[in-house]
Amino acid sequence: MAQERKGKHASECDGPPALRTRRQTSMQVHETSAVVPSSTHSRSRSDSPTPPSEEPSLLSEEHLNIPTQERKELLAELADALETDKVGAAFWACLQVCDLDQLRELIHQAKAAPKFVSLLARECHALPRLWKQLVTRSNSSTATSPKEKSVNSRASGPTSQARERDNSRCVFTKSSIFEVAHIYPHCLIRPATPPNERTEAIQSFWKALEFFWKPEQIQQWRQEIFRSPNSPNDASDACFNLICMQPNIHMAWTKGLFALRPFDYNEDKSKLDVEWYWQPKQSHGPYDLVDLRKSPPSSRDLDEVDDYNIVLEPTPNNFARLKSGHRFTLETPDAQRLPLPSKALLELQWHLNRIVSMAAAGEGEDSDYDDYEDERHAYTEKWVNQLQQPVISSEPDSSASNTPPTYYSPLPSYLPV
Repeated sequence: MAQERKGKHASECDGPPALRTRRQTSMQVHETSAVVPSSTHSRSRSDSPTPPSEEPSLLSEEHLNIPTQERKELLAELADALETDKVGAAFWACLQVCDLDQLRELIHQAKAAPKFVSLLARECHALPRLWKQLVTRSNSSTATSPKEKSVNSRASGPTSQARERDNSRCVFTKSSIFEVAHIYPHCLIRPATPPNERTEAIQSFWKALEFFWKPEQIQQWRQEIFRSPNSPNDASDACFNLICMQPNIHMAWTKGLFALRPFDYNEDKSKLDVEWYWQPKQSHGPYDLVDLRKSPPSSRDLDEVDDYNIVLEPTPNNFARLKSGHRFTLETPDAQRLPLPSKALLELQWHLNRIVSMAAAGEGEDSDYDDYEDERHAYTEKWVNQLQQPVISSEPDSSASNTPPTYYSPLPSYLPV
């Protein structure tokens, strides 16, 4: 039984009656659950039972948002190169999850051209906002039950395939009230023609990722979503990019309240394990400057965040909350016709959802975002291209030690330094 309740005890329930759902076989978990409000922002519980499939000893601390000593030292070196400890929240968030080799490259660029890296830091503000899927609100998925059909234009094709694959149920709670949610955001999928402002936003999104992950990793992600040989810049809106989940879980996902960590497919790609990690609330806001040397709060043992939790019922007399590290097994009856959610896209989501959380991008309303984007889209492509120009010299001339490094192109005049 899934219960909506407030606080820690069921006796405090002041919400609607609990929704009883049937157990399904689309995943190898047999708990029913529901996202319910609580009275704290983020909390861990040592008394919650550890799911049998969870193996805490095998979890790296980086996956729990605990930076390694090497990352800490590199971030301190970057702060020295930039001659500032304070950077935008989104840039700070990207640095917490990015590839370490790319972080070393950013340090090299910062030593050679600190103002260019400072510009990148400012423009990272748009990255988590694009990912959280709120750019085009009219594209949100439609809540569905087995007795009703969506009038949404995407109800046929990939959407119906995702419903069939997931047995018309939320893959986490088995609820019959669900949405077909995108992994790679629908707002970043565009028709082939005509090119528009969204086209620039999509291109800038992928170029921004190149500063934080290796080219081969970016290429793997791109190949998974841009599959058309005739239209290599058009993303594929297909079953592998969709997953069914309850509307309130979908909203929590887009707000970065949790992230899904994927594992490997089984041999015939009929099963895929994912682990759920709550992402703790940050002490800073989305527009705040954050100390580069600050470490994010850990997701270890969290069982709720920002007034949400999921109550599991493993036995009639033993309620337990869904805890960071809980593993779900996604399944499909036909891996060819009804492919599972893409592991590669879930990996991209694993990084970007944590960035959304760490950047505090999921907080508040986004009513100002469209205006922000109108202002930014026109020149985002320009500064990214300039930022990628090679540096003539990474070291100042020994005969003129006070001379700043030289670049191929000046800082763009349309942005403040």
